[in-house]
Amino acid sequence: MLIGDDVTGTEHERIMTANELCLPWNELDIIINGLDKACHEFNHEWIRDILLTAPTGFNPTDGICDLVWLQKKSLPLVEAKKKVVTLFS
Repeated sequence: MLIGDDVTGTEHERIMTANELCLPWNELDIIINGLDKACHEFNHEWIRDILLTAPTGFNPTDGICDLVWLQKKSLPLVEAKKKVVTLFS
């Protein structure tokens, strides 16, 4: 998969190459740590925001499509808590 507009061909007619942005480690580390924290918190909106603001070429064509997240977001907190099943006591 090639992301970006700077794509060129190679000697092989079916192989392409792209010149992509390379971030310095300190900038990449900030993005990775933010994604790690957002993922552990299941914060899909934050994850999407990080990907949109990072120089990744991420350009979604729709909203967040995670069915579990959408279901949880649509339930009021009280209703969501009623659906929680305790596995261990």
